[in-house]
Amino acid sequence: MNSLLSFWRDRAKKTDVGPVPLTRAPGSPETIRTFTEEGFCAKKQWILPDAWVDLLKTYAPWLLMIYVVPLVVCMWQLPNEDFLLRMIIIVFFGMLIGDMLTALSHFIFVDHAFSQAEFAVDKDGYMVTPVMYGYSSCHHIFPLNWHDIDNLGSMMTVAFNGLVPYFCFLWLLNTPSLRIMFTVAMWCIILSPVTHKYMHEIHHKQTIPRHIDLLWRMGLITDPEIHVLHHKDDAYHWSLFNGIGDPFFNAMVWMICQVGGIFPKEVFLNNVDQYREKYRTDVIKLRFVGDIEGKMICRYDAENHVFYRVKDEVPDLMVKDPTVVDEVPGLMVVDKVPDQEDLSGNWTDEIGIEIGIETENNLNPNPETPDTETEIQSG
Repeated sequence: MNSLLSFWRDRAKKTDVGPVPLTRAPGSPETIRTFTEEGFCAKKQWILPDAWVDLLKTYAPWLLMIYVVPLVVCMWQLPNEDFLLRMIIIVFFGMLIGDMLTALSHFIFVDHAFSQAEFAVDKDGYMVTPVMYGYSSCHHIFPLNWHDIDNLGSMMTVAFNGLVPYFCFLWLLNTPSLRIMFTVAMWCIILSPVTHKYMHEIHHKQTIPRHIDLLWRMGLITDPEIHVLHHKDDAYHWSLFNGIGDPFFNAMVWMICQVGGIFPKEVFLNNVDQYREKYRTDVIKLRFVGDIEGKMICRYDAENHVFYRVKDEVPDLMVKDPTVVDEVPGLMVVDKVPDQEDLSGNWTDEIGIEIGIETENNLNPNPETPDTETEIQSG
């Protein structure tokens, strides 16, 4: 027992950021891919503090056994008659439920698809962008940012956060079949950060582990080309596991669009589009606050949904500035600008009231393109 514990303690101390460093084909465009490639360092990898994650990784076998024991016990309780057929049906529906739950979490909690939140713009024309989930944040600008999050740590984070709902459902579901189905769904959710990570690595021609490659070729991981469609239309294909729930979830999103007359849009891209429209430029100036702090300037190709570096065009503005606002707007909704001393003009914290700002350059990030509009709508 002590040797097993020592093994996992040593395993938890090792870095597991990715199979190999990221590679870029010679002559490929300078697209933005990860925070670390751009020189940023996060205060924590993902949701939980890194110290917590290291502790969870140390006791990973015991944490995962919580999801294994009920599965084995309930399988033992199934009748022997047509056992194999029953298990195939149960596992299929468990994977379907799990895949749809990953899509739902992606839709609501990750992309904030129907959020109308508006990011503030500081006096230098930088869009104040909250970074609340470590390296996984701003995924639509950093498509390979999950490479900076280790696999075991992400799995343990999901497993730990899912303990309470898992036991609640086990208590509510009083038949072995339903308990097995929900446990399979939980395993799909626990594995979804890893499958999502390698979807993008396969698409970007990165080297991946052999077992991941095997699962992908068996169809147990969503085809990367299908998932990339989500980054292009930002409306469908929300699954993070194997995609079998996408047809049902896509139909639900379509019905919401038809009945409610609203269209899903990732909150960051929604603000990028507003920034481009307001200042009539494809050069986006970003000021990250929260888990990652600093500034970056990039060019957005709206047709191909790709962000490019523009270091050669404005080298003086590419220096990372640690002096940023001290406060992260709650849930990305800017009801009141965090650092009012940095901004001039009259501000109000009442939602829905127009906020006038007057600065020397009229908040225009592109001085060559004058802009007379000087109003920002509060979230």
